[in-house]
Amino acid sequence: MVLNGSQGVWYWRWDNIGRFMGLLRPDLSPPDEVAEMLEDTRITREGLGDWLLHSEMQTDGVALLYSQPSMYAAQVAEGPGYGKAAEDHAAWQRTLFNLGLGFRYLTEAMLRRGELDPKTTRVLILPRTEALGEEEARRITAFVEAGGTVIADVRPGRFTGRVKPRAAGVLDALFGVDSSGSAEAVKIAPSGAVRRSS
Repeated sequence: MVLNGSQGVWYWRWDNIGRFMGLLRPDLSPPDEVAEMLEDTRITREGLGDWLLHSEMQTDGVALLYSQPSMYAAQVAEGPGYGKAAEDHAAWQRTLFNLGLGFRYLTEAMLRRGELDPKTTRVLILPRTEALGEEEARRITAFVEAGGTVIADVRPGRFTGRVKPRAAGVLDALFGVDSSGSAEAVKIAPSGAVRRSS
């Protein structure tokens, strides 16, 4: 996870070795198995990890937006008919991996802080980014005006950052589309017959 840019603290658990074992005992000492794991990972936690956390992540100029509000937005109204947002997100990951492209993640907070820089990021992908705040939309539009490319798939910005429905997508002008109104997904059968999603 450190190699993937994580700076979080993780909690491990073991299964199938008796009762559930936590990271620490009630007296805050580690169980023997945990002490062994801590010793095994000491080089990462106390040296290499510190060095890696301060290293610069290498990418191919591609950023993938992870939007927690969009995960909720995809579950309301007609959203479920368009498929699961998590699966769509995973499909974009697989596509980039299969293309051999390194990418980094952005969140809404990172957008608001101005971390979408066209000098280091050439392409921003919005996988199922159905919920998007006004400030985030302004940052994305400015990124395109500065020469960046944005790729979106299904219903970008149809909800606010707080998952309130909009009459039309906040990025409609950017993409040159009119997404006003709301419609269920339409699936096309291989024979060409149209059937409504259920």
